[in-house]
Amino acid sequence: MAKVKGTALVPAVKLVRKNRKKLEPLLDDATRAFVSQRILPGAWYPMEDATRLLLVVCRFFGGSPAQAMELVGRFCAEDDLRGVYENVIQADDLARTFRRAVMLCRNYVDTATLSVAHMDAALKQYVMRLDGMPKSDVPYCACVLGMAKVVARFVGVEDTYKIEETRCTLRGDPFCEFHSRWG
Repeated sequence: MAKVKGTALVPAVKLVRKNRKKLEPLLDDATRAFVSQRILPGAWYPMEDATRLLLVVCRFFGGSPAQAMELVGRFCAEDDLRGVYENVIQADDLARTFRRAVMLCRNYVDTATLSVAHMDAALKQYVMRLDGMPKSDVPYCACVLGMAKVVARFVGVEDTYKIEETRCTLRGDPFCEFHSRWG
């Protein structure tokens, strides 16, 4: 059974707690109990609990689940890359930063691997691949989009940075793939 690290869930739990009155009708008993417990950033939690929680967050934000999950990815990156993982950011060097940042995936989901499948720093483009995400109705892969955009901002290339998901397990592909370019 796949597990999600508490650090990836803390932003969603905080959001639900802060908006409890609005979200109460969307919470089932298991999700209500989950958000009532203390979430430890270093602990691992069942993917099923994370999925139920994140589906509530998706409904709260409206729009598509992918848009909501991209926002969750942004929240995680904002917190973690200003805190515990701030040494990952290499100012003015997006290629080097992404080579370091992909290793963080295993700190969020125990079954997933994010890798740089191809990088051309001279052309300022790269391809990342996300493998091993468990089957789910939640587009967890969209978190990568949000996190990548925050990394680009922290490195200083946000204005020229573009990323798109070109393959996705939710569309039947064997893995999720992201193409990026900047500069």
